[in-house]
Amino acid sequence: MVVEDAPDLSSLLAQVISLDGWAVDVVSDGAEALQTFKPGRYGLVITDINLGGGLDGIALALKLLALEPGLRITVMSGSSSTSTDADRARAAGLGAILEKPFDPAKLLAMIRRI
Repeated sequence: MVVEDAPDLSSLLAQVISLDGWAVDVVSDGAEALQTFKPGRYGLVITDINLGGGLDGIALALKLLALEPGLRITVMSGSSSTSTDADRARAAGLGAILEKPFDPAKLLAMIRRI
């Protein structure tokens, strides 16, 4: 699942991931992600940390982990406060952080390691 509020980026992410043979559900915010999520359905969730209003990506990740402990989650950040976002993600116990803009090859390499 890809959770990204920027339509152009969510489309790019879905295209890159699907061209590698993965099925992708794209949602635009945390509330929609929680409605769409079913435990055992996703091998990976990629979420932007800053999703606009409402639930941010770190809070979303924690809620998803409560529903499915061990779920693999990667958070993305493109803000100027990436180190702060990275610190918050690490403090929450989240793993990989994908910095925007990112190289599609780097994204695929990360997905393949998971």
